[in-house]
Amino acid sequence: MWDRVVKRLFSAVLKAYRRRAMLCELEGLDDRMLKDIGLSRSELPAAVEHCLAGIAYPRARAFASTLSAGGQQMPGRNDNRSDVRPAA
Repeated sequence: MWDRVVKRLFSAVLKAYRRRAMLCELEGLDDRMLKDIGLSRSELPAAVEHCLAGIAYPRARAFASTLSAGGQQMPGRNDNRSDVRPAA
């Protein structure tokens, strides 16, 4: 019996940690980047809840595909671009 209680408690804590981490990550994006993935600031909590529930958020085009890939880069994105200058 206690093992089920501990598992449920651990699961709840882990879910809360994931929720907060995802929300912080999304809140760190600027409005242009949010628009690119189909979200507005007011939709962030709902999008995170949908993601944690395993349901695609209808307005987020790239958000769901990015998260379903395990947080990997979006296809076609290359962070080693030569057009990016290093910070001065």
